[in-house]
Amino acid sequence: MDDDCASVDELLSGYLDGELTQKDRQRVDRHIEGCSKCTARLRELESISTSVGKLRADMNQEDREQWRKVMDNALERTASGIGWVLVVGAVFVLVGYAGYEFLLADVEPPLVKWAVGALYLGLAVLLLSVLRQRLKARKTDRYKDVEI
Repeated sequence: MDDDCASVDELLSGYLDGELTQKDRQRVDRHIEGCSKCTARLRELESISTSVGKLRADMNQEDREQWRKVMDNALERTASGIGWVLVVGAVFVLVGYAGYEFLLADVEPPLVKWAVGALYLGLAVLLLSVLRQRLKARKTDRYKDVEI
């Protein structure tokens, strides 16, 4: 597989899902017109996608419920959530304590305190901006309601 085929192969899944930019979609279109290997790969992926869709459609309600139970184990989700809360909480406490101790220390020159303060403020602003982006993206996420 040459480099062009390898780069197109990485885009085929997005191509099937309609998620590529116009530029990438046109690139894949041009490439598969002249490459029988990549055209066959695209047909194979289409076949797999169709088969998976049929399996899901053929699945009865009892099978779906059993699958949901396996994939949606409340105990595992709860344990994972508690673990993340503890880790994030501990990091906040340690960073806060380190900042508090640093502010109380006699450091010469005071420019260092300003620089560290700016670093903390910058990290806080970045964290809040990422959280804001994730919350906005969550509203329009095409896959949030997809069940496995």
